[in-house]
Amino acid sequence: MQPDFNLLLTFIILSALTNIVFGVVVLFVIREKKRSYESLHALNVTILEKNETIAAQGVKLSEFYEKLLIINQRLEGEVKLRTEKMQLQHRKLVEITNFNSHKLRGPLASILGLLTLIQKEEINSSTLHMLRMLEGAVKELDEIVREFSHRLDTDV
Repeated sequence: MQPDFNLLLTFIILSALTNIVFGVVVLFVIREKKRSYESLHALNVTILEKNETIAAQGVKLSEFYEKLLIINQRLEGEVKLRTEKMQLQHRKLVEITNFNSHKLRGPLASILGLLTLIQKEEINSSTLHMLRMLEGAVKELDEIVREFSHRLDTDV
């Protein structure tokens, strides 16, 4: 019976050692899992904090975007008003140019023509002198109107 007892004792000792090694391995694995869990938990907390920061920044960006839209709409309105004002001023300048070219220059040309006809008639020297002075003033006025018309044409 002796050999069986030694064999049994060896088996029990080997089983105990195996259980101790297995227990140590299990404890090591549990400890590593706990460390991994703590590390993952810390990373999760960091990620949650960063998500909150990003969400807050997203809200701020949305607010800025809304403000930017309002500013953009206001600026577009101002551009539209200024464009309409400039178009109105342009139309007025075109009207002035047309008035100058047709309404004002027409009578001036008629006066110049009449002066030419009158100068061909027999009149005294005093009247002729006054007609020449009138002709000079009308020609000067005609030149001013032409210059004004030219400036409007080149500026418009």
